[in-house]
Amino acid sequence: MFSSSLSFLLLMSHCLVCITKYPRAKVVHQYALLGRYDFLTILEAPDNETVAKIMVELGSRGTLETTTLAAIEIDDFLNALK
Repeated sequence: MFSSSLSFLLLMSHCLVCITKYPRAKVVHQYALLGRYDFLTILEAPDNETVAKIMVELGSRGTLETTTLAAIEIDDFLNALK
């Protein structure tokens, strides 16, 4: 998707600027990937609706394709199964 580290830095900056509009959301980690996907950004937010708003804003320019995966801590997941 991006051919240089400069593009990664621009994407990172845009992501961080977007996230600052949502004070209860934060970027936990960002990784450059080898394989099917180029980058992984791990966000922490109070709910899935906040993440959806962030993803829509980031994707609104049409230059970014996102995949969103909600994560549950393993202990919470196991407790929910009881």
